[in-house]
Amino acid sequence: MEEKRFGHILENWEAAKAEMRTILIALAKNRQTISYSDLSLQVQTIYISHRSQMMYAMLTEIHDEDEAQNRPGLATLVVRKSDGRPGPGYFAGIDDADWEAYWQREFDKVCSYWEAQDG
Repeated sequence: MEEKRFGHILENWEAAKAEMRTILIALAKNRQTISYSDLSLQVQTIYISHRSQMMYAMLTEIHDEDEAQNRPGLATLVVRKSDGRPGPGYFAGIDDADWEAYWQREFDKVCSYWEAQDG
């Protein structure tokens, strides 16, 4: 039986994740954020609701892959439309009491890293 994630065959899941990563890299190079809902609309490979566990799982996988490659986490760029900041799940396990300062530092790291990459 073929492996699936959230009802999608693994090949489609990985393709959607690659598509999401490409979107986020382009944003990082331009020092921009994107709302969960706008990101949901831009991913075409599979449908991902902006409020679903699938969205959070995919962003977590992207974050974990970045961390494994010693890259700053692209998930930092995905924010709520209401306040332009990541949701509370982004800050889970963060000891820094000043979440805003933490997020700004991470945003700068992500953008600086990708601005310095060729291509």
